[in-house]
Amino acid sequence: MINVIGGLVIVAILAAAITYIVKQRKKGIKCIGCPDAGGCSPKNGTCSCGSSIDADEVIDKIKKSQEHETQGK
Repeated sequence: MINVIGGLVIVAILAAAITYIVKQRKKGIKCIGCPDAGGCSPKNGTCSCGSSIDADEVIDKIKKSQEHETQGK
């Protein structure tokens, strides 16, 4: 009986999450988890949270920040 209740709770949580995502996508919000999600530019699809940054750019930024940290020590 406890397994059934636990399963139903998990299904309810998943259903609520999926419903939320579908509603946000219908509103046109591209970056659902971003605090500035409503401010994404509809013209080029970019968001200020950096969701459109290439992986190479992210790696470069990480390397630069690591170099900066090691120079400061």
